[in-house]
Amino acid sequence: MDSSNAGGVAAKLGFLYQDCAAALFVTQMLLDKRIEAVRCEVTDDIDILYSTHTEFVQVKTSDKPRWSISTVTTRARGASNNLIADSSIVHKSMQCASAPLDKCKFRILSPRDCKDPLDFLEIEISKRDGKSGRQVLIDELSSKLKNYVAPAGNTVSDWVDSCWWSVIPSLREIELTALNNIRNAALSLHGVILSAESVVESIWANILITMTKKSALDRRVYTEDDKTYHRDHFLAWFKAEVLFYDRSNSHSKVYVHRKLPSVLVQLQAPFESPVLTRNGLALHQRYQMGEYRYEHIAKNICHWFDELLLRPSEIADFISSSATEKYRVLRARLTDSANDLEQFLGNALLHSVMRLRHESQPIPATLYLDSKDDLKVFENVHIVQRNKGGDELWLGVSKLTKARTVSQVLNALRDALYDDIVNGLDGVREKVLDVKEDSYLLNHDVDEILDTSNSFEDHLERFRFVVFFGYESSLLTIPETKGHESSLYEEAYELFVEFISDLKKNPVYAQLNIELYIYPAPSFDDLCDLLAKKMRDDK
Repeated sequence: MDSSNAGGVAAKLGFLYQDCAAALFVTQMLLDKRIEAVRCEVTDDIDILYSTHTEFVQVKTSDKPRWSISTVTTRARGASNNLIADSSIVHKSMQCASAPLDKCKFRILSPRDCKDPLDFLEIEISKRDGKSGRQVLIDELSSKLKNYVAPAGNTVSDWVDSCWWSVIPSLREIELTALNNIRNAALSLHGVILSAESVVESIWANILITMTKKSALDRRVYTEDDKTYHRDHFLAWFKAEVLFYDRSNSHSKVYVHRKLPSVLVQLQAPFESPVLTRNGLALHQRYQMGEYRYEHIAKNICHWFDELLLRPSEIADFISSSATEKYRVLRARLTDSANDLEQFLGNALLHSVMRLRHESQPIPATLYLDSKDDLKVFENVHIVQRNKGGDELWLGVSKLTKARTVSQVLNALRDALYDDIVNGLDGVREKVLDVKEDSYLLNHDVDEILDTSNSFEDHLERFRFVVFFGYESSLLTIPETKGHESSLYEEAYELFVEFISDLKKNPVYAQLNIELYIYPAPSFDDLCDLLAKKMRDDK
């Protein structure tokens, strides 16, 4: 007699469906910041950890045509064929709950849909208001389960109100949805168009293998964390994969993947600050053979000219344009910038620091202002993406001074910044919302904080103000005085302490997030003279 392996095949298909579902939820982490992690076989088949709650997903494959009240309330049988108490699908799902109950959601995922009245669960929870069938379902489930109450205290009605029955008919549909998530995330997060199907499928296969391995780990040996894929770790891996496969560089997101040079470097550790809303950092450049590296600074600032002087649409156009055309446009703007070279230098240094330290996307708002417009616009406006929470808007100002009264100049800059924020930020928000070219930027969510119908204080934690302050230090001698760096750091730190000392008198400003970058230099005249020569040569 031929033996049948139908049971084994069905079991393997069920495991594959579950692993594919877990991998699908991982791809959803790319597009949904609320999802912090996905874990396998810890509490339920799959647990999706959101920032606000946990969703316990029970995966059920079956060759039965449709699910019914009877099939979801039937208890399982043990080794001796005896019914196991509280072992039905609904029992097990309810038992996943823990206090507080409002932090628990439930999902049944299956290739099959449900019969009436169980099909009420197929309506998404947020869309159930006004829909009939809830009470009939609760009554029938309660009758079958004898008014069961789970250990956490949740009732059948609690479960019905927190459970969604999700139907994905086939493995192929899971796969197609996941592949689409990968493509969309590559473009929106990293500006990469994954046009080759094999590349997308390779990324999907790696995610599926990872989740299959995690689901197979024995909880008696491995920890809960071993069976969990955290969003931060996954996003880092995904970025590396996308950039590895991005050979053509054919995307229109002009500010991503640019290999632009660092102009200044960090001097020792960030400053210690008594308040979380104030951060400080000393920046500098080293000497080479006893000479200060003016040449390095001036040469590398030239590599930033297009980002500083061109709109994103112009940068994108120049990808296919000739160098002659590109520099014809740059020539006029370089000439205008040379009229106030010290201001241009400060702006350029701040721009390079923000771009490289935070992988930000700049919005060159100052390029769009009419010359008669009196509106104060920050010299640097950047979007900084965040894996968790809303994306941030960083607004920067710069100042280079040759004055002896350095701390007074810095404090005056700080006070002017306060005034710009209090009296002018709404106008800046309107201007930035109007001028940013989203088609050339990665996907972001700063529009809501730019909406002036609400006070900027409603989203204060998502605004960060950056001050770049350069001054001439007597510690930077020509030729170099060896061992000067520790003294230079202390000098810069004293300026930072003075900068934040106002908070004792004006605590209301302590709620503003402000970053201070301090750059001591030997001579700004020498640096500007060399930069002017470089700008003439580039023209």
